[in-house]
Amino acid sequence: MSDAKNKLSPAAEALMEVATLKVNLLTQKKLTNEMEEFNRNLAKLSLDMGKNTDNLEELKEIVEQQSSEISKVSDNINTVNRNLNGIKKIMEQQLEQQLKVQKLSSAIANAHIASFEYSYVDKSNVIQRSNSKELVQGILLKFMNGLGHFIPSTFYISSNRNKEEFRAELKAQVNVLIGREPRLVQESNGRYYIYYS
Repeated sequence: MSDAKNKLSPAAEALMEVATLKVNLLTQKKLTNEMEEFNRNLAKLSLDMGKNTDNLEELKEIVEQQSSEISKVSDNINTVNRNLNGIKKIMEQQLEQQLKVQKLSSAIANAHIASFEYSYVDKSNVIQRSNSKELVQGILLKFMNGLGHFIPSTFYISSNRNKEEFRAELKAQVNVLIGREPRLVQESNGRYYIYYS
């Protein structure tokens, strides 16, 4: 469990950093708004004083410079917001992957749950019996690496060699362990594979 906390800790720290950056952005926006208000008041005051045209021209120049600076700050804020959204998306993906790995690790440890007996024909054409626990653990390890797992056509349940029933039982056990229905696919060559989703 401490490994899980250690894995989530960097994600939590990164979320805190994003929150801090958001607060800084809000502060910048507030300052920008206050600066714009100041410039409006300054322009109004200069118009009221309007008798001295030299001072008026200087004030107009100051207002134009301030407007240019405000525009630059606004552009920078927009850039930071885009970057924050990108970071947030990456963090969400990393957190989702960490949760998937934790779920699969737990499922591997509990692979005995909903396990069932099945039969298969080995390489010597001898019928063998086995429990699905080890097979499911192998499937879950493949899922952890983002891969699917081949389901041999020689695996079946019951004396009538029902392969479809075997695949349904296998899919149901994996579903119980990971909390979602895995995807079972028959490839063009007729072979079956099971995937996380």
